[in-house]
Amino acid sequence: MITTKKKDCDYNFFYLYKNKQDILNRLEKGKPISALYFKDRLQTVFVAYSIGRYDIALMPITFDPNSLVDEASGMFFCRFFIENNKDDIIHTEKKVVCGLTRIGALMLPFKMGSDCTRFRGQFTVIYSDWDVLQQDGTKGIPKLNRALFQE
Repeated sequence: MITTKKKDCDYNFFYLYKNKQDILNRLEKGKPISALYFKDRLQTVFVAYSIGRYDIALMPITFDPNSLVDEASGMFFCRFFIENNKDDIIHTEKKVVCGLTRIGALMLPFKMGSDCTRFRGQFTVIYSDWDVLQQDGTKGIPKLNRALFQE
């Protein structure tokens, strides 16, 4: 976690990964991932990793609501893709991130089986303002679902 003086910028709403490979490993293994959300990029979150002492890169991960979609506990899980275009990766100074967004995001994997080890490459997102990934891939308030209250 990045820690700085509160007056400069509070970085506590996202985690800075050591490098891009750390993120790719977490995606492949189905581990939770800390990210950022920008209002002008629907269906996309950005994962930050270090590229120097003062600079970071933001890797875009876009959700595909038309792909394999599952619903569990009122949350929608779908597949994602990483935008491979180098122009889509944002390189910036750490202090600039706070001016770009204040909304963090947590990507949670959908694991199945009695031991929760089966992973089909599906994630959902819970945002720091408590919105969630919607079935159409947008961000919004959680929807109540009758199945949550039935046995």
